[in-house]
Amino acid sequence: MDNIHAYMQLFNDSLYTSLMFVPKTPYVAETMSMLGVYNPYIILIVSFIANMIGVTLNWVLGMFARKLENLRSFSHRVNSLKKAEDFFGRKGKWVLLFSFVPLWGALLTTAAGVLNYRYFHFFILVSFSKFIGLAIDIFF
Repeated sequence: MDNIHAYMQLFNDSLYTSLMFVPKTPYVAETMSMLGVYNPYIILIVSFIANMIGVTLNWVLGMFARKLENLRSFSHRVNSLKKAEDFFGRKGKWVLLFSFVPLWGALLTTAAGVLNYRYFHFFILVSFSKFIGLAIDIFF
């Protein structure tokens, strides 16, 4: 397998593992790191980009789930959703720093979309968390 195919497989694996309800199985990144043939900085960059695309898709999925509040069966929960949105905007946003945690991170990023959290702040917090988490996985 040449380098391009290996990095493409890494991208696919990183994207897949960052999506909602997918257990973390970064076998490709760990294998490429263990082999020592591939540049660990490129592994980090490719994994990071794929993870950020995945968490953005989770956020968008949450935004689409938010549209369910307009359905008749969910209309009685609008007040509780507004309260949760206010709380998350004031105090709960820091929980996004734990988005590197397997499975829970995907739930947190989707919840941020459901709770209508601003994308710019979401991106800053989650990118910091993902970058540190990936760097620890790859280099240590």
